[in-house]
Amino acid sequence: MGERAVPGRERRLRRAAAATLLPVLLLLAGCVDLPSQGPVVAGLAPGAEPAPRFVAAGPAPGASPVAVVEGFLRASAAFDDDYPVARSYLAPSSARSWRPTTQVVVVSARGLVVGGGGGPQLSETDGAPAATPTSGAVRTVSVSAPLEGVVDARGRWTTAGSGASYAVDLDVVRVEGEWRIDRPPDEVVLGRDVFSQLYVPFELQWLTPSRDALVPEVRWFPGRSPSATLLVSELLAGPSPWLADAVTTAVPDGAVLLSEPPAVPLDDRGRAVVDLSEEARAASAPDRVLMQAQLEATLRGVPGVQGVQLSAEGSALDVPRADPDLLDDPVVVDPPVVLSGGRVARLDGDGAEVVPGLLDVSTLLPSDPAVGVDGLVAVLVQQRSQLLVGRPDAEDDGLRTVLSGADLVPPSVDRRGWVWSTPARARGQVVAVDDGGRLVRVAAPWLDGRRVLALRVSRDGARAAVVSTDGASTRLDVAGVVRSAADGGAPVRLDVPDSPPVPGLEEATDVTWVDSTQVALLGRAEGEEGTRLLLARVDGSRVQSAAAPDGVRRLTAATGPGTVLLDAPGGGVLARSGRAWVLRPGSESATDPSYPG
Repeated sequence: MGERAVPGRERRLRRAAAATLLPVLLLLAGCVDLPSQGPVVAGLAPGAEPAPRFVAAGPAPGASPVAVVEGFLRASAAFDDDYPVARSYLAPSSARSWRPTTQVVVVSARGLVVGGGGGPQLSETDGAPAATPTSGAVRTVSVSAPLEGVVDARGRWTTAGSGASYAVDLDVVRVEGEWRIDRPPDEVVLGRDVFSQLYVPFELQWLTPSRDALVPEVRWFPGRSPSATLLVSELLAGPSPWLADAVTTAVPDGAVLLSEPPAVPLDDRGRAVVDLSEEARAASAPDRVLMQAQLEATLRGVPGVQGVQLSAEGSALDVPRADPDLLDDPVVVDPPVVLSGGRVARLDGDGAEVVPGLLDVSTLLPSDPAVGVDGLVAVLVQQRSQLLVGRPDAEDDGLRTVLSGADLVPPSVDRRGWVWSTPARARGQVVAVDDGGRLVRVAAPWLDGRRVLALRVSRDGARAAVVSTDGASTRLDVAGVVRSAADGGAPVRLDVPDSPPVPGLEEATDVTWVDSTQVALLGRAEGEEGTRLLLARVDGSRVQSAAAPDGVRRLTAATGPGTVLLDAPGGGVLARSGRAWVLRPGSESATDPSYPG
C-alpha cells in the first residue's frame, strides 16, 4: 500500500503526544532537567543524606491517560515517604495496595516508548469530539524500553540478557472525572542514569569459612533511605544463594533486630546501635569480635556511621578489644612474576630478576606463570600440557609436575595454597592441586559442554571468575567457591548465579581481579570492534570498556584498574599511562605477567 496522508488534526495530536513524552524521556535518561517538573534538591553534608531528592508534581487536571502514565513514571523517582506523589496517579484502591519496593526495573531511557491510551475520541459522523468518558471507563497505555537490569527487594542486581526488553500494559481507569492507573505492577521503572543518582552500591561483608577474611556482596539501596537499617537487616537475612555455601557469618542463627519496625539508630557518638534479639547473647567472645567487625565493615559506606554498638535486648554486649586480623580487600605490593629468557622472574622497577632456587624451565616451552601470596609458584610447560608447582629453594629444585592434560588453563594460586587449572574441555569440573601434589576435582556442572578460557580465584579465596565458551557464545561467570570443612579447605564446588554478569560477550581471552568487587577482562562486548579492556562489577551492575592494543591476550592486576598490566604481543609488558598503553621500563625481555594471588 502507498503512504497515507495524515490529516492536519491527527498531525497536531501526534505532535502533542510527542511533546508530552519528552519530559519522561529526559527524566529516565538522566538529562540536565531532572525531572521536567520540580527541582532537584542537593543532598545534605556527609553524615546526613547523600543522594539527591527528586520532587515530582502530581497529576494535572484533565490529564490524558498517556500523560498520567508519564507523570507516574516521573514520580517514581521521588521515593521519600513511600512514594506519595506516584501514588496520587493511582486509583484509590491501587494507591493503597501498590508495593513499589518489590523491585526496581532499570531501562535504557533512549528507547522508551509510551503509547496507546485511546487518545481523543472523534465522532464517526461529523468529526466532533465524542462524549466525556464515563466513570469506570478503561484505556490501556503501553510502556516499553530496552531492559538493562532488575534490582529485587533485597537490593540484588540481575543483569538483563543481551537484547532484553521491558514491556507492560497499564490499565488507566476513569475515576471522579480523572484518569488514574489501576493495579500497576509492584515495581518502579527508572532510567539508568536516574537509577545511578538515586541508588548506591553498598557492600554486605561476609566471612570466609576459615574466618580470616571478609568477602563483600554488593547490594543496591536508595541513597536517602535508612541505609544502616537496610544493611543490617540484609546481613541478618544471609547471603545470596550462589554465595551462601562459600561464606559464613559470626551472627548467631535466629538473631534479628529487636525493634519493631526494625531500626538501627545512631547514638550521640555516631555509633550505629545494633540491638539484637536474645540469640546474640549466646555468641562467644571471639564471635562477638568477628560480628562487630562484620557490622563495622558493612556500615562503613553509610554516611555518619562512626562505629557500631552491639547490644542484645537493650543491654550492651561485652565485646573484647581485639583485632580480628581479617583480610579486607588487600593492597598487593609484591611485584608480578613474569617469564624472562624462559625462566620465572620477578618484575620490579629495575627490570626482570630471575627467581633463585627454581628449576630452569627455559627449554620446556614455559608459559603462564603464577604466584601465591606465600610464594608458591606455578607454571605451565610443554605447550600447556603440564603444570609445575613448587617453592623457591626447595630440595627438589622448587618445581615438579603435578598435573598433565591437553590445553591446560593458565593457573591461579589461591590464598589457601591451592593451584587452580584444568584441561580447557572441563567436562563439568575444574581441577585444583596443592603444593604436595594432592589433586581435587571441583564440581562445576554449569561448565559441562563448554571450553574454559581463563580462571582466576579472588584474593579472599571465596570466589572465582571463569571465562568459558561453547563455540557460539562467550560467558563470564563469578562463582562462589565451596570448600570442605574437614579437609584443609579443599575446594569442592563452584556455585554461580542464574544470570552471568556481562551479557553479550563476543569474545574474551583472560580475566583478573582488580579489587574485591571488580574484575577486568580482555575481549569485546556485542557491537564493539577490536580488542577491549572491560572493567565489570561482579554483579554486572556496571561494565566499562576501553580500547586495548590489538593482539594482547593476557592481563593481570594488583589493586585497582590503574594497576592492570598487559602482555605485549611482541614481547614486553604494557602498563597504562593516561589513555595510552606504554612498555613498562625494564620489561623488554619479559612476558606473561601475573601479580600474586
